[in-house]
Amino acid sequence: MNLKESKFTDGSIVQRLREIESLPENVKNIEKVKSSILGSGFQYSVVWIVMAIVCFLAYVFLQKSIFLVIMLVLLVTPELFLGSTDSSTFSYVRDFAVPTLREVLPDTTVKYYSGIETPYLRAATPVTHMPVPFFHISFGDEVNTDFCNLRSTHEKIDMQGNRETKIDFEGQILMVKHPTGLNGYLRIIPTKQVMFGMELLNGHKEKQPYETKIETEDIRFNENHEVYCMDELSTRTLLNPHILNLLTQWADIVPVGVYIDDETVVLSFHTKKFLFQIPESALEIEELSLADDYEELQEELSLMYEILGTMNT
Repeated sequence: MNLKESKFTDGSIVQRLREIESLPENVKNIEKVKSSILGSGFQYSVVWIVMAIVCFLAYVFLQKSIFLVIMLVLLVTPELFLGSTDSSTFSYVRDFAVPTLREVLPDTTVKYYSGIETPYLRAATPVTHMPVPFFHISFGDEVNTDFCNLRSTHEKIDMQGNRETKIDFEGQILMVKHPTGLNGYLRIIPTKQVMFGMELLNGHKEKQPYETKIETEDIRFNENHEVYCMDELSTRTLLNPHILNLLTQWADIVPVGVYIDDETVVLSFHTKKFLFQIPESALEIEELSLADDYEELQEELSLMYEILGTMNT
């Protein structure tokens, strides 16, 4: 396998996906899904308004005990009145996105409610209590390329005891299995500019006592990343100028975190969005395109394969 030129980054794949999307039967089905989701959303809003009016009238004209019972029923079982939009939204993934990707990429395995192993997710992303991976693609190639979306959150409790959910990471994860010649592991963490210098991006784990922090010969890379490793010599051997330049270029587009051990490479892309997700908002529904999503994935795959192909192993 030529690691710099994978079949998964071939432009013909996107072209094929666009051809499938443009087939009359698929155009009709996708428009049906869009209409169903938008219609469900409108129905959802209207019914909530009606429910609010019912609650107000119950509060004014009925006993408070009856009002509380009505409120409890509406809050605990809203689906009885609202119905569910899950069937219409998930139908796009189940009936079109997944089978189409399997048709175009026959060696792949696609599972929506699945993801890359949690230890690798945690190694390349911010420390989090609740990692939720989804839309897992196993490409079935020589280096076992894996992809998934990831949303990571944690709960924060303020001085008043109020709980708030904080987002740690929203984006994509890529992982491959490939010998690297590295002793131990290394972590490359994207940084951001703050008032008094730089800080690790969005809650990534800080340097551990058993890790060594190194600076590279690339000044721009050092301005956008920090490198922690177990073995400085093998890390410097692995991180050649071309890899440093690639990651520096990506820093201007989207922050990329890296975890590498002796046989695994993991990249995390802090894009603040998801690919191949179940559409939720009206904008996501209108922009629904499997080909566009795969085209974005190809850019991330290209970075991974170029890093693999130029490693000093």
